[in-house]
Amino acid sequence: MIACMPTPPLKTRLDTLDRDQLAALVERLVTRHPDLIDLVHIPLPGEKAPADPISVGAHVTRILMMMGNDWQASWRAQFNLFPIAAMGDDYRTQGLIEDARTVYRAIIDAILPMYEQIRDEESEIADVVGNCVEALGACLDATDDRELRNQILMDVFHVYRWD
Repeated sequence: MIACMPTPPLKTRLDTLDRDQLAALVERLVTRHPDLIDLVHIPLPGEKAPADPISVGAHVTRILMMMGNDWQASWRAQFNLFPIAAMGDDYRTQGLIEDARTVYRAIIDAILPMYEQIRDEESEIADVVGNCVEALGACLDATDDRELRNQILMDVFHVYRWD
């Protein structure tokens, strides 16, 4: 009988790799799963890059297009959408309210036009939209900028009118 060596935890393994090795690993992952390319273009927590609504929207759209139609499809999509919404939360925590708004609005703008065509029996995808609206409310509380507040209110009204 051959004994298998236990696989080290992911973080431990990644900590042993240098920059070139990490880049090669990311390229290998994207080659195997091309849908991951959107993640490369979405800022990481703590990264100071501005929010890109096109990248966020493309990632959300890809998740919805690939979610399937089985009874767990909307749960899987919701699970995959959480990290994108968390990016908006990271911006909000850093005080970058306009970037946070951009992320939440891009998620909403990608979901709403497709919503009637997806299977969302348990309202998981609708919950993502609801969470974005609540997060927009937190953005509203976090800024005194009149124009930004007006944009946020229009974002919330957009979802209200859709619903």
